[in-house]
Amino acid sequence: MHALMARWIPTEERSMMTAFVYAGSQFGTLIVYPLASYITNRLGWQFVFYLMGGASFVWGALWFYL
Repeated sequence: MHALMARWIPTEERSMMTAFVYAGSQFGTLIVYPLASYITNRLGWQFVFYLMGGASFVWGALWFYL
């Protein structure tokens, strides 16, 4: 990740963007754990994998497309 940020982010913006990238990882964890608990209680534990996997597939498809 550091190598990508060193190449793609301008020097004057690098520290702020690095903070956003690594904070985003923690923010995702903060959102997904309660969401997974809710899905498990409503639909069953299997659907956590189906829904999270489907969301990841859609995100990846959009990422490659854009």
